[in-house]
Amino acid sequence: MSTTRPFAYNPLQLSISGTTQFGDIAIGVGSLDYSLSPGGLEWWNGPDEDLGYVIAIPVPSDTQPTNIPGVSASIGFFRSGNLTDQSFIEITNYIANQTFTTTTQCTSYLTTNGYWTSWVYIPPIVTSGLILNYDISNLSSYPGSGSTITDLTGSSNSTLFNTPTYTSSGGGYLTFNGSNQYFVTNTALGSKLNPVNTSTVISIFVWVYPMDNGVIVQEIGQATPNTGWHDSQIEMVSGTLRFSVWQNQPSGFASSISTPLNNWYYVGFSYDGTNLIGYVNGVSAVTSGTISRATPGANLYYAIAHADNTNLGDGTFSNMRFGGMHIYNTALSPSNVLSNFNSQKSRFGL
Repeated sequence: MSTTRPFAYNPLQLSISGTTQFGDIAIGVGSLDYSLSPGGLEWWNGPDEDLGYVIAIPVPSDTQPTNIPGVSASIGFFRSGNLTDQSFIEITNYIANQTFTTTTQCTSYLTTNGYWTSWVYIPPIVTSGLILNYDISNLSSYPGSGSTITDLTGSSNSTLFNTPTYTSSGGGYLTFNGSNQYFVTNTALGSKLNPVNTSTVISIFVWVYPMDNGVIVQEIGQATPNTGWHDSQIEMVSGTLRFSVWQNQPSGFASSISTPLNNWYYVGFSYDGTNLIGYVNGVSAVTSGTISRATPGANLYYAIAHADNTNLGDGTFSNMRFGGMHIYNTALSPSNVLSNFNSQKSRFGL
């Protein structure tokens, strides 16, 4: 998908149907044929806004070079490399030689000084009850190399095993090979439950791009997967996502939403102590009915992409891309799940 808009330098701020005036820049927003030069202005097609935040500023007297030899334009464009709030702040500071720290400061400055931007505020993920947050797009969580993923909540970092591959495009993700690559949380999370060590209430969500069947999320009672306490809780089986909490193996609950391989998904479940609801991309995909969940208590760890003998039908190492993970000590509401999906979907092309 590509989003582009026509622009023109309109210093007289003429009222032109099918446009919105922003400072001295007219922005095409309708189905008008801009090749007819409405308003007698010279119109230019802007860059693809889906590839990053675009900021435009008037450049009078056709002094802005274009990619067409010998042709100049009256609008200058700047674009950040990705779609995070931080990247928007950084590009604004670079352009304006400022030290802003919030998006509100940036938009206020741009508006006051005649700039236009395609940046749109997107609420961050839900933080109430959040006890683990991995985000491979965030350099504070993963810097692009090394064997540690840092938890942005401070609860538990994780260790990568056998060197999964990092890719910086698409906001950044890790690829697991389906044979021996995985990661495990380093610190027990039982103390983060509510009540501490005894609660069975949990919500687990991951950004994944499955390329084969296999275990996506495994709950374990120690820092070594597939030994002692262990069970698969999110798994791709014969092309269908399955969800479960122990003791409801072997088959768990199958998603009613189709999830073909080689696509990004925000998948996971909320469990309120009685009912498990599985989600795909913010939409409910399965509801379990009344079930019980045992908890390993204080010794609560998670492994990602590792094989598990106590599985939902496949049990193998997962060949997949991983973009992030959220664990909550509450049962997320449907609106919370959808909000989380909407907050981060753009970096995965959704």
